[in-house]
Amino acid sequence: MGNGALTGLPSSTVFPETSFTVGANPSALVANKFTGGTLPDLAVVFDDSEGQHICNPEESRQWKLRSSHAIADHAGTNETGQVAIGTGVFRNDSKKFSTTQPPDVVLVNSTSNNISVLLGQADSTGKADGTFTELGLPIRVGTNPSSVVVADFNGDGFLDLAVANQGDNSISLSKDMGMERLRNFRARPSSCRIPARSRSRTGCDGQRKFSD
Repeated sequence: MGNGALTGLPSSTVFPETSFTVGANPSALVANKFTGGTLPDLAVVFDDSEGQHICNPEESRQWKLRSSHAIADHAGTNETGQVAIGTGVFRNDSKKFSTTQPPDVVLVNSTSNNISVLLGQADSTGKADGTFTELGLPIRVGTNPSSVVVADFNGDGFLDLAVANQGDNSISLSKDMGMERLRNFRARPSSCRIPARSRSRTGCDGQRKFSD
């Protein structure tokens, strides 16, 4: 009987380690079916480069680097210091899209104080192909953003976005990550300010309106 069975903890034979090289200073990763397969892929970001890598599992259960995507070089803008990444299907409005769209990603750029939204692309058959196109200019958030959560906070069927800003003790919130609504957030994100005396545990109530 192994040590894992005695302690209740999984042993190394239950979760054997597999490692592979992806690049220098990986800072965050997220899983989704970015290449349209039956198994989820990994999207990895790096805090000293501008972009992401897509890694996907082969049938042999070995992982490989599938593709690398740099963020578009927009004149007069910076998108640097990727420290977090989120994913979801933002283009889910059935009135505008007749088929399920590929998963998208949000990159958190800590040193440039903004986020980048990358839309997943599909091949000629409609299958996600692991490539992305950036949605316009980066979106301004608070100071030194450090993490992101993608979820339907208000239950309307569209994904919302919350970004934690470590530098100014705030959370930038978007209501509805539909493409039209995202443009409104781009101009003026809402915020949830965190009082200094309660930083260890503060709630932003999803039942209330996203306040300015």
